Amino acid sequence: QNIRKGTTVFSNASIIYSGSVLEEYVNNYKLKLEEKFEVSIKNSKLITLDELIDPETFACKEDDSCSSLYPWIWSTSYWIDGYDDHGALCIYSSGYYYGCDGYDNNRWFGVRPVIVISKDYFN
Repeated sequence: QNIRKGTTVFSNASIIYSGSVLEEYVNNYKLKLEEKFEVSIKNSKLITLDELIDPETFACKEDDSCSSLYPWIWSTSYWIDGYDDHGALCIYSSGYYYGCDGYDNNRWFGVRPVIVISKDYFN
C-alpha cells in the first residue's frame, strides 16, 4: 500500500473554506513565514476556481487539463477553494481539476497555500 505524506481533509464539517481545517493550516503557515523571514504577508489563502480557470493564466478545465505553461500548478494533488455537485474541488497531479468526493477525504489531497507579499520585498 502506498503511504502518502502531507494529505489532509478539507474540513471536518463542510465544503466552506472559512472555519475549515485548511484555513487553520494556511493561517498557521502564514504566521510561521512572517516570524521566520520577518516579512509582512498581505494575504494567505487557497487558490480559487476563478483563478484556475482564467484563460490568461492557468486555463484549467474541469476533467480536462490546465495550461502546460505552468506545470507546477498541477504537479501535485491538492484542495482548492471551490466546490460543485461532487463536493469540494481539487487539482489532480494528472493536470486537471474535479470534485474530490466530499470534504473529509484525507487519502489523496494536500494543501498548497497562495501567499501574497508586497513587491517591495523584491527591490
